[in-house]
Amino acid sequence: MVETAELTCTDCIEPCLTCEGTPNSCQTCIDGYYIVNGDQCREVVIWYFPFVGTAILFFLLISISEIVTKRKSNFRESLIALWSLPEVGSWGTVIWFMYDRIGQSEATILAAVAALMYICFNLVHSCYLGRYMAPAALPSYTEVRKNYPCGTRFAYMISFLFSFKFSLILVSYLFNIRRLKGDYSAKNWK
Repeated sequence: MVETAELTCTDCIEPCLTCEGTPNSCQTCIDGYYIVNGDQCREVVIWYFPFVGTAILFFLLISISEIVTKRKSNFRESLIALWSLPEVGSWGTVIWFMYDRIGQSEATILAAVAALMYICFNLVHSCYLGRYMAPAALPSYTEVRKNYPCGTRFAYMISFLFSFKFSLILVSYLFNIRRLKGDYSAKNWK
């Protein structure tokens, strides 16, 4: 407990175990928390974040692809495509953590607005890809779409649902896989 200005005692505010001056000016914290900024308790987070591990794994796979194909694979396109998946997972996790830890604050709302903008980009991309990009693509891209319709539809589905950046997998040349050997024209890149 801590003495108030009215000369009464009040309990320390959890997660403070002991406090001094005010009920939320912590000296020690309950188990699972630690002191930061001299008098604030923060939760110890020891969860494994799979997104960093996934991003590192994808980077290694893409690097191996570069070595195996003697730099014929498109490193940048492969990296953007595969890193888009952990990126979306980390967005969702950040928003959930923020909402769970600090509630509906300005930061949480801004993170949610940014995620909604990302969803809007996906919607625009899904309309634009089928209507303008695919018909204007180079013959190699058209051939990939024609010869591998299931794989192409799967890549489109992932890019429409999660990240528009994933559609770059179809022009990645990753491990010289034929179904990933499409090419974009200058108009497609614009």
